[in-house]
Amino acid sequence: VLYIAPLSVLFAIILLYEYKSGTTGLNYFLWRYNSPFMIISAIGLFFFFKNLKIKSTLINRTSAYSFAVYLIHQHPVLWQRAISLNYHMTIRFEYDLMSLVVILFLFSIAIYAISTCIDILRQYAMNPVNQKISNLITKKLLN
Repeated sequence: VLYIAPLSVLFAIILLYEYKSGTTGLNYFLWRYNSPFMIISAIGLFFFFKNLKIKSTLINRTSAYSFAVYLIHQHPVLWQRAISLNYHMTIRFEYDLMSLVVILFLFSIAIYAISTCIDILRQYAMNPVNQKISNLITKKLLN
């Protein structure tokens, strides 16, 4: 936790400098997935959550589906449609900010719920296949 605070302060200073100076090149550098800041932040978050013990069944169940939700909604076809829909909703509700925020919030919940249902169906469909593969590997290793 001690290494996250200085990095956060450094990150905030750089973003504030960019905002005041109006530069965009450094901003692009900071937000890329292969940026050193993103890699260090990802490692810090990984170690923070690795050591965190949560005893809530609701949180543990929803977190089990988070990676599947990420993979599904990052599909290029779905991503393009979501951006297009987001653009049209932003134009339609341009002057009604509260409605736009509520609709985008509900849209996010719907994406999470649909992606979770898809992953649950995938688990039910693949469970017999995984069991057969596991049994086959176990037999090969024991013999």
